[in-house]
Amino acid sequence: MKLGVIGSGSWGLALSNAFAIKESQIFVCGRNQANVDSINQNNTVSYFENFKLSKNIKAFNSYSQLENVDVIFVSIPVKVIREVLVKIKEENNIPEHVDIYTCCKGIEQNSLMLTKDICQNIFPNNFIGVISGPSFASEVVQNQKTYVNLYCKDSKSFNLLQSNSSDNLIFQRINDDIGIQICGVLKNIIAVACGIATGMNLGNNFLAYLVTQGLLEMKILAKTIGGQEETLNQLCGIGDLVLTCNSMNSRNNKFGYLIATSNQKASNLINNNNQNVEAINSAISVNQIIEKYNLSEQMPICSLIYKILHQNIDYKIITNL
Repeated sequence: MKLGVIGSGSWGLALSNAFAIKESQIFVCGRNQANVDSINQNNTVSYFENFKLSKNIKAFNSYSQLENVDVIFVSIPVKVIREVLVKIKEENNIPEHVDIYTCCKGIEQNSLMLTKDICQNIFPNNFIGVISGPSFASEVVQNQKTYVNLYCKDSKSFNLLQSNSSDNLIFQRINDDIGIQICGVLKNIIAVACGIATGMNLGNNFLAYLVTQGLLEMKILAKTIGGQEETLNQLCGIGDLVLTCNSMNSRNNKFGYLIATSNQKASNLINNNNQNVEAINSAISVNQIIEKYNLSEQMPICSLIYKILHQNIDYKIITNL
């Protein structure tokens, strides 16, 4: 199989390595020239320290290689996804039979479009799938056993991915394209709250409340915009929420912890942040949905994290939940 991966970040490369194990040809297309050079010259990148990527992974700073692949994974920050995909559409001929899978978590601000919808808007004749679940890139890249949900076209598409991926990257099919994405967005916001609570030493009992209430907020938002309630019981729901909220390997959890322990305003931390902490932008989009549907009382954690991140409200207010 020939796999094109848009984005040379940790998650895109972890997935690339999982498919390269079975001798798939992987074409990673990224704008970070340092990453491209490091992959091609040394089979390494800085964020996977002392780990060698498969030699079946080749990196490029253009997108022309995407014209000749069987499947495309999109793994870039949501804030640039439209810009990048439009550029790809204008400069390349992506065949309509190529399935495109979004592997990024977020909602576009103002339009309130999920990543699948953005991709579909730009590539209307391609099938757009979704990959999401409890999966730290640092573990996937080292071929540790990982289960994730997959929204795909049919059993043939499912079998194509499963048969060509590592035996330790196991897909479970799901038929809810909205719910799988909403879970992926909200779990990052809840993780920031858990990071703040951990940094404040508020205890495990309060963390249990945050996870429980967070799951409820995921259900409320998913149902509001057309998702299925049972999706919350899947890997992309409770599975990813539990993982992200209980580990400092999560960038979002760690960012919340930093808010509570750094003696800096959240705005300063955001301005100096050089990682893809998805909750920073997702909190804005989710708050726009909360205001649109008048959900602030039903979604207190998401409402509060938006205020902490973007209105400079004192993080200690989390104890008022």
